[in-house]
Amino acid sequence: MTTQHSPTKQDLAPQEVPTRQRSDRAAFSLLEVLLSMAILVGAVAVLGELMSLGMNNVEVARDRSRAAVMADGIMDQILAGLIAAQATSETAVPEELLTYDELNDNWLYSIESAVTTDPGMTAVTVTVRRSSSDRSFDVTLADFTLTRWITDPAVMEEFAAAEDAAATAAEEEASGAEASTSSTSGTDAGGSQ
Repeated sequence: MTTQHSPTKQDLAPQEVPTRQRSDRAAFSLLEVLLSMAILVGAVAVLGELMSLGMNNVEVARDRSRAAVMADGIMDQILAGLIAAQATSETAVPEELLTYDELNDNWLYSIESAVTTDPGMTAVTVTVRRSSSDRSFDVTLADFTLTRWITDPAVMEEFAAAEDAAATAAEEEASGAEASTSSTSGTDAGGSQ
């Protein structure tokens, strides 16, 4: 026969399961390492995209400022009379306005001329644009529009003609007055002899 004995407190106490002893140094788990690597890769990808976007914006700003300088140069040539202030479309920008690096770029300009409400004034609009060099499709990479009111060239020609006529009349009047003065002084000089 077996004897049964009643359980003691020690028998009823929970048994300790042997656990792995932790060392004093802290370490990262594999999950923590993978999570930090994913965050790092994501941050690098975002920074790379921001740099690319920033470089594109720098190129657009550079092209727009160059287009503004070219439009101003073309307007100066119009004011100097080197380029007629009449409507032109998609004309190549003169080489003297391009830098060496821009000679192979496709820079074009257009001129529009409109009559204003003020008599004798004309609104001249110069648009400079850089388009894609790929002929299969036309994409404007940068553009700039400059509008100035200038004196109408026809009015300027009339004014110049009126000035020339007034100058000619003044010269004729002066030469006529000299001729009458010299003939009067000649008789005075001849009568006293």
